[in-house]
Amino acid sequence: MKTLLYTLFFVLSTGLTLAAQIWDKRRLSERQRARAWNTASWGSAIYVASVASMIPWAWVTRSEWARWRERGLGFALLRSALLLGAGLAAAALIYGVVFGVIVGAAAALGVPGLE
Repeated sequence: MKTLLYTLFFVLSTGLTLAAQIWDKRRLSERQRARAWNTASWGSAIYVASVASMIPWAWVTRSEWARWRERGLGFALLRSALLLGAGLAAAALIYGVVFGVIVGAAAALGVPGLE
């Protein structure tokens, strides 16, 4: 049963992350889409980092460091922190959904130690 739950975790975390990034990519401007990862980089980021890839995804697609820096270092650092925080929040939300499904499935299947 634990193998089934691990497989479910992998599929959900990878699938929801990919779905979120596809949804987000459709909302980006042409300029932001051009900065997004190419297909190989995108696939490897999702495979290796899964949910955690939301953090660099937010940075790669939305960072305007040079433009922000013109308004001052403090502004650029604050904007960067907010952007990375948004990526972290998205990752936490996806992970929370996946974790909730796994715990619910474990309880429904009667897997000890995962309720």
